[in-house]
Amino acid sequence: MVNKELFELYNIDCVKYSDISKTGAIPEKINLCLFTKLQKFQEVIKNPFYIVKNGLNSGVHSSKSYHFKGLAVDIAFFKDIDWYDVYKASLEACFKGVGIYWNGKKHSFHFDCRPEYGFWKAFKKDGIWIYSSLFKDVKKE
Repeated sequence: MVNKELFELYNIDCVKYSDISKTGAIPEKINLCLFTKLQKFQEVIKNPFYIVKNGLNSGVHSSKSYHFKGLAVDIAFFKDIDWYDVYKASLEACFKGVGIYWNGKKHSFHFDCRPEYGFWKAFKKDGIWIYSSLFKDVKKE
């Protein structure tokens, strides 16, 4: 689990430790692998991002979710960025769960440390998130 000393020891600077609690998260309940992968992601993408409010392990996520377990994060970028570049960088950083969201104005991204791969996209329609697979199996078309 994460604390300020581990942030310094692992040289994690993609996110300020002091900003984590501003997202609604409990830093001590976040798995360190999440931030080491997020650090690698930052090195690859070279574009500043921020953790969205309730984007870590806050109480708004189900107890069965990777967020609740301290293994997931939701981010967005300050400037517009191509979603495919973000997807490629997330794979290079070894995230296995990747979600790409479009709220009608801006993309946001979900990354997690699940054991198996999972990729999806979602967009907001009439206030409801509509989910689908990021890739379709051509054998099923």
